[in-house]
Amino acid sequence: YVLTGWEAKTIDDRDVILIKTDESGEVEWSRTWDLGERDGGFDLILTSDRYIVIACIQSMGSGAPSAVLLKVDLDGNEIWSKLIGEDGVGNTFWHVMEDADGGYIMAGDTHLRKAPGTGEDIHGGLMIKTDADGEILWQRVFSESAYEQVSLNSVGILPDGGYVFVGRAIRSGEKYWDMLWLKLTTHETPVPPAGPTVPQTPADASAPAVIGVDTADQVELLSTLSGHSDKVIDLSFSGDGAYLASSSLDRTIKLWDVVNWQEVHAFGMSKVGFNGIALSPDGRLLASADAIWDLESKKVVHALERGRDGPGPVAFSPDGSVLAVALEG
Repeated sequence: YVLTGWEAKTIDDRDVILIKTDESGEVEWSRTWDLGERDGGFDLILTSDRYIVIACIQSMGSGAPSAVLLKVDLDGNEIWSKLIGEDGVGNTFWHVMEDADGGYIMAGDTHLRKAPGTGEDIHGGLMIKTDADGEILWQRVFSESAYEQVSLNSVGILPDGGYVFVGRAIRSGEKYWDMLWLKLTTHETPVPPAGPTVPQTPADASAPAVIGVDTADQVELLSTLSGHSDKVIDLSFSGDGAYLASSSLDRTIKLWDVVNWQEVHAFGMSKVGFNGIALSPDGRLLASADAIWDLESKKVVHALERGRDGPGPVAFSPDGSVLAVALEG
């Protein structure tokens, strides 16, 4: 067995430690690395080329820590040590995996800024991919205004080459952590292009009612949805990302399952073509300019009789308590 952690020489002086035991757990050898003042190894893997790679943190608790990737042979001799990011930028690693190409994928967090007023450190979820020599191929930070803190604690590699990251997050205004799952669907660098990108037109895009669904980072076509008989006017995702709604000049609204990209329900005919629709943030309601539906029962819970010439766009407030409807005529 091999184990990693830290050896505390004093409270403020700790070194990364690697221990090798026999099958009975008796120590055969141990090695230590002094990376800074308070260092530790938090995860390790045995690689396909018969080496050991350790995800380390240096200088914990003494200023901004740094993430270090350490590769050694089966006798504990160092092959290389890589500082991931600039020294003291506040990067940490909690999990490392070997990818199919021999490189490494890591989950952790990174310091973003100080919170105004309190001065509290704000962290975002850190995703980093390196080659087999520990050189960074790409990195991405997950941070949204809805979350005050994000940390990614584990990563899994999917059969199609994508990744699932699991961690935790604190929603803005709350004090307890929630579990957070992120799926990354590409091997390529997940960095948006510098300029506008026009996706390839699907072969059946001549039909006016085809909806192309793309990933936000790579503009990679995920699916095309066909079902409306006339031009699609508006689209809306539910706040939990489980559903997509579409409105059309064929006077119908369709609800789609985002997991399987299948039609779930077609809502009834309207007296006029829909211009705007909105799914509530909690995914319970669907609103157009003339009705509100309950998505579980698929029934109208409120009719909006405005007596206007035509329906305009609609929008829910972020907490879902207010619905705004633009009036025409």
